Amino acid sequence: MRNIALKLTYDGSTYHGWQVQKTEITVAETLEQALEKISYNENGTVASRTYLNKKKEPVRITAGYAKIVYEYNAQKQLVRESYFDEKMEPVKIPSGYAATAYERDEKGNATLVSYTDAQDQPVMTRSGYAGILREYDDGNRVIRESYLDENGELMNIASGYAVDVREYDALGNFTARWYMDRNGELVNCTSSYAKIRYEYNSAGQVIRESYFDLDGNSTNSSSGIAAIVYERDTRGNVIRQSYTDSEGKPECNTSGYASLTREYNWKNQVVREAYFDTMGEPAELPTGQALEERSYDKKGNLKRRRYYNAEGEPVKITSGYSQIRYQYNRDGYAIQESYYDEAGDPVVIPGGQSMLKYDRDTDGNAVNTYYCDAEGTLITDRKSVV
Repeated sequence: MRNIALKLTYDGSTYHGWQVQKTEITVAETLEQALEKISYNENGTVASRTYLNKKKEPVRITAGYAKIVYEYNAQKQLVRESYFDEKMEPVKIPSGYAATAYERDEKGNATLVSYTDAQDQPVMTRSGYAGILREYDDGNRVIRESYLDENGELMNIASGYAVDVREYDALGNFTARWYMDRNGELVNCTSSYAKIRYEYNSAGQVIRESYFDLDGNSTNSSSGIAAIVYERDTRGNVIRQSYTDSEGKPECNTSGYASLTREYNWKNQVVREAYFDTMGEPAELPTGQALEERSYDKKGNLKRRRYYNAEGEPVKITSGYSQIRYQYNRDGYAIQESYYDEAGDPVVIPGGQSMLKYDRDTDGNAVNTYYCDAEGTLITDRKSVV
């Protein structure tokens, strides 16, 4: 093998995308160390990744391991990944397992994903299952996902179902999914519907999602609405989001509004979000605001949030402030947030502080939180460790 040290770069071939997921290892979970050492097999596949601190010693990252080792089949397809601690001993990561194994079909699709402990025994993950059985269509899209217990038997997961069935249109858009129990019977998930359907515009963007009951009738989800309609701008941003009942009439969701509108800056960041009732009039949320405005600094960091009532006047929300302002270090991590009232004056919020300050490590994690008054002075001698 040959070892290559890389800084601020990565080979994403063995990751499961960027965004953090409940069970799969992603770039966002692991791209946190000063140094990542990657070892390659002679055929060019990644053999292992080891994470090092500034002293070039193995260090356990927030994903729960210091080293990950990969195994492949003859087609160079990943079939197993195992996790190790700083001492290179097998370790169970926070997701609840020490290794992930993949069985693949002739196209390379992972038809069975299994999770095991350090003794290579099946183990339940934090998400509540020990394995996932997948079926694919001719386009290599997942059309059925079944959840298994330690014995390989179908089981209902916490979301209320054992099988997740998916449907696609001719363009490959994900158009529907429905849920079944261990006996193959249609079942309501914990969001109170048995099936969800999606509609798309010509750009392949979702413009409507609708919920249905066991009999195929339109039904309200646990959010109190039967459908969501999305209006988008030319950049694909959602500029209006509306909720309806089973008859297609405007309906308030459980947060108390029937629609919201958004405005964006040139970076596609939300600068204004407003809430409305079934009559199209401003609606105040349970937290007190009917409108939120956001501003950003030149680097794109969120600089300030301001809240207004249905009359468009500054309002103090239930968190105890009308404005919140942020300051950042040169690496873009928030190091201070300050609270203000309707007039823009510093305010003491229910926790007793007017300001929070953070000490952050080189990875951006908040290692200390300080509760301060409006002048930045500690309000107690206590230093809260996060």
